Amino acid sequence: MKELMRNAEQEERSVLKTSEPPDECGLPDGARLTLILNRRRIWTAFKRSLVMMRPDLQKKNPFILVVEIGAILTLLCVLRAVFGHSHAESLSYFISLDAWLFLTVISVNFVTALTE
Repeated sequence: MKELMRNAEQEERSVLKTSEPPDECGLPDGARLTLILNRRRIWTAFKRSLVMMRPDLQKKNPFILVVEIGAILTLLCVLRAVFGHSHAESLSYFISLDAWLFLTVISVNFVTALTE
């Protein structure tokens, strides 16, 4: 673990030693983006975005809470149609709607986790 931290620090130093002129923050052009978007930070933000799907944490953002509730309701409609308790005419519509709703919730949570 210490070696991973040392390697990450060395990468950050090597990025900062580039010959590009500094921007308004005093960092070279690509250095700020590299410092913000590294694999470890993105992976941590992705895991946090999945944890943030808990409804008690979603209460801070009521719009996304409503989208998540809609995703859960459409998932129940899909499961009901799959098990034969409903008409399967609109099954593909509900599957695609559910995918988009869950993708919306996860992406908003990802951005929120990345900025924190």
